Amino acid sequence: MDEEMVREGSDKKYAVYEVYSQGDGSGDFTGSNVVKNEYLASWLPLKGPFRPFIYQPGDSYVKCGPHKLVWRYRNRVCFIPSGKGSLKDFGFEIAPTPWSDISQVNVFDSRVKWYRYDQARERSFIPIDELWTSKK
Repeated sequence: MDEEMVREGSDKKYAVYEVYSQGDGSGDFTGSNVVKNEYLASWLPLKGPFRPFIYQPGDSYVKCGPHKLVWRYRNRVCFIPSGKGSLKDFGFEIAPTPWSDISQVNVFDSRVKWYRYDQARERSFIPIDELWTSKK
């Protein structure tokens, strides 16, 4: 998610994000087979008269192909499929990077750490500007 694209109001939060995919496994995002989509994730004030009828009206998820990962404003993506509420391995991985443009992406860079669902892994927060300098 582009940090500069996050828009804040008094009670509404949004992030514009881009999803790139290519199915040939080459890791090359410059070819003509690359598909780009742009979406808006939002975290809006809860609605509903009272519990259990309160709900999140925004698109509080990040679309990744056929999957939707939970997005929590401002900086969290979770391996919980949106609307399902269950934790499990769906067979995909994510890799946080400090890159801000698709032309910088190198999936084979040795600094890139891929994360797959792991219920036993401890939660850790690493600021993006310290991502590749942290000892974690």
